[in-house]
Parts: sequence; structure tokens; C-alpha cells
Amino acid sequence: MRLLIAMLFVIAPWGWAEEAAYRYRANGHAFFTGGACQHGYAHYGGGFGGEGFVWRGLALGGELGVLKFNDRNSDPIGLTAFHVGYHFVDRKRPVKVDPYFNAALLGIGFTGRGNSAYGGLGGGVNYWFKPRFGLRMEGRLNALGEGEALLMVRIGVVFR
Repeated sequence: MRLLIAMLFVIAPWGWAEEAAYRYRANGHAFFTGGACQHGYAHYGGGFGGEGFVWRGLALGGELGVLKFNDRNSDPIGLTAFHVGYHFVDRKRPVKVDPYFNAALLGIGFTGRGNSAYGGLGGGVNYWFKPRFGLRMEGRLNALGEGEALLMVRIGVVFR
């Protein structure tokens, strides 16, 4: 009987113990993008990226992608950017909907004719189907070179 009581005192607290808070530190994503420039020419492309959380919802990250205008004569444009963003969630308590915004502060566009500066602003939402896998939807307004404004809509996957 004493052994049974001792076992209850040892085992019972495990039943009430809370799971340690999981705080994710980074996420990655892959996306397909489509949109148009200020002249009305359509474009499409894709890419991947990731971000790491620095403090609360503040994140630093980067992306690599490629963009092509629908015109048959256009060269593909390689894009790389480093960005800062903010996610409006408490990372200690994972939720299904994760709204965010970000700004590409330092970027380069690569073409067969040379390189140009690239930057932009965007925002969207991650919808987490599972704790580590979800859908990413984003809208962006980017500037490429001296006079190219690009409106982009992105859809893709996100993972932790």
C-alpha cells in the first residue's frame, strides 16, 4: 500500500504538468508570384526565402526569386533581397492565422543587361494547417531600377 501511495505522488504530477511553451525561431517559404508593372505588362515568377525572429514578432530574412514578363522578348530577372518584417502574433502560443508585413530594404535585380537596385513593401498572412506547415498569401509593391514599379500577388507554402 505504501508503494502504491508513493507511486501516486511520483506519477500524478506528470498528469497536471503543462507542456513547455514552444517558441519557434524561424520560418521558410516558397512561392509563386504574378502581377503587373506600372505599364500594364503582366509578369510571373517564383522563389523561396526565410526569416529568423530577433525579438518578439520582429524578423530579419531574405529571398531569392526569378521574375519574367509575359512578353516573349523579355529576359528573366533574378531577384535577391534582404528584408525586415513584423508578425502580429505571440510566438509562445502558435495560432492558425499569422498576419505580417515586411519591407525589402536591400535588394538587387539581375538581368542579362546588368544589375539594378530592388526594394519593396508587402504584407500578408500565413495560415497554419499544421503546427509546422501552412499556406502563405502576400501582396507586394516593389521598385526595380530607376523607373519600374511592380505590383505582385504571391501564394505559396510556409514551414517552421
